Amino acid sequence: MTAASPPPREPADIGSLLALAEQSLRAGRFDEAAAACRQVLALGPDVAAAHNGLGIIAAQQNRPAEAIAHFEQALALRPDDADAHNNFGIVLRSQGRLAEAAAHYERAIALRGDYAEAHNNLGIVLVDQKQPERAVALFQRAIALHPGYAQAHNNLGAVFKDQKRLDEAAAHFRQAIALAPGNADAHNNLAGVLRQMRDLEAAETHARRALALAPRQFEAHNNLGNILAEQGRLDEAIASYRQSLTLLPTGVAALNNLASALRHQGRLDEALTHYREVLALQPGFVVAEVGLATCYLLQSDLARGWPAYEARLRMPGNVQQFNFPRWRGEPLDRRTLLLLAEQGFGDTIQFVRYAGLFRERGARVVLAAQAELCPLLASYRHIDELVPLGPDQQVPTADYYLPLLSAPEALGTTLTTIPAGPAYLSAEPARRQAWRSRLAAIGGFQIGIAWQGSRTYLSDRLRSVPLREFAPLAALPGVKLVSLQKGFGSEQVATAGFPLVDFTAELDATGGAFLDTAAVISQLDLVVTSDTAIAHLAGALGASVWVALPVAPDWRWLLDRDDSPWYPTMRLFRQLSLGDWPSVFRCIAAAATAHRAPPSLG
Repeated sequence: MTAASPPPREPADIGSLLALAEQSLRAGRFDEAAAACRQVLALGPDVAAAHNGLGIIAAQQNRPAEAIAHFEQALALRPDDADAHNNFGIVLRSQGRLAEAAAHYERAIALRGDYAEAHNNLGIVLVDQKQPERAVALFQRAIALHPGYAQAHNNLGAVFKDQKRLDEAAAHFRQAIALAPGNADAHNNLAGVLRQMRDLEAAETHARRALALAPRQFEAHNNLGNILAEQGRLDEAIASYRQSLTLLPTGVAALNNLASALRHQGRLDEALTHYREVLALQPGFVVAEVGLATCYLLQSDLARGWPAYEARLRMPGNVQQFNFPRWRGEPLDRRTLLLLAEQGFGDTIQFVRYAGLFRERGARVVLAAQAELCPLLASYRHIDELVPLGPDQQVPTADYYLPLLSAPEALGTTLTTIPAGPAYLSAEPARRQAWRSRLAAIGGFQIGIAWQGSRTYLSDRLRSVPLREFAPLAALPGVKLVSLQKGFGSEQVATAGFPLVDFTAELDATGGAFLDTAAVISQLDLVVTSDTAIAHLAGALGASVWVALPVAPDWRWLLDRDDSPWYPTMRLFRQLSLGDWPSVFRCIAAAATAHRAPPSLG
């Protein structure tokens, strides 16, 4: 007896199989889902949904070519399938085919205007294509369509972070976390923003939460390293960078950060090794090139350091280019040279001295400098014209231009040819006289102090000194400490625990930066400061100035010497171990006692 043929399957069976496939996909049971989709195609090879499902599975299992083939087939069968267009876009973006991915996302949105995921995904592609404003609009639309869309909040926060809109970025990362507490990326992103906002304690909390959720997230290990480094916890930071590199040995960001942390510990040979490894992995990685340069300069290897330091000009937002040539050694007699200030106030004060060397070559020297600093710089007699730099200020045309910190390299400066003559800046006579009278009324041996640098400087925790560390100086008989600190850091005066003459609310209130400060410094017996612009100002004024430095200071202070080739009246006091300011200030107090002692007659 011949067995009866089974009855033909009804379309409802295909529907059941598709439902099973979708259920299995949602549960992550990919083999079961794939089997169901293949059964569907055995019954009806023209079922677009089955091809779409197999495409999703192939993409999840990192088989992009197979995924693309299935999505193409799905769309050939059903061109108006918004889901297939969206899914195809995801795979195309993963392959770097951004324009094609965008086209499919746009088609998905055209087919279904309320498709939040397609709006979000198109926003991601536009970020890749450097179109952040359009991306913002799409992320915002995705959130409007689906207010609980955690990933869209996270993505919008990432764009705001890149745009330095930190408060808005933090708000969206927090919302993403509220909606999806287990989102490790959102915790890590919030940690990065809080780090930029200088809330390092909260930043550390979120970075550690990200790692608790995703222990193998190498970006979070690197981010935690940065947060720890900025707190001065370099040993812990180094451990975090090494963990990141264990997970991704070719991670140039973590490798570069490791090199920088080692440099700040004074382990320059190790730092140099890692900077070179970064550049072997990614030639032209400008941050590593600058790091390499600073190591050379710290080691007094100016012959390699100055040329390498030119890499700083490729940093984002650095010196602009002009429609007239950069000076490269051409004769300057009766030519105009534009020197362009860069970086901070201290850098401009230190390197303005090079204007004199160019004047000696016959140049007419124009200096374009920070507007706030121009009144002080006007006291330097080797500048023919000062141009204040502002947001809309156009610099004048010249025969040549040169970034100010490129002058040492352009002139082949060595340690013995640094232009370090006598004082080259001076205080305004009227201000000097006014402050002479006020300081005379105070009496005593007057020491001006500054302790806090700019908090935007990433290594500020290492170079700035808590005000309380100046206590040994305050305890010296007859000493009067005079605050030169302005802005951030001044709040420490209220809890210093020792007397401090504080005029800083009045200093430099009118006229320009450092005008009153220069006048005060000119009347003091001594200046003691951390590595701030005050150190450069005092040195440029020819005042006696002592600088407290960390183990591995900024490159300009070099290593293993207590004097500075840049400033003849400067003395350097260095940490012997990281963070050990008490021993530095005990030495400074002892030196101040000797400095005040009358010469022996015996």
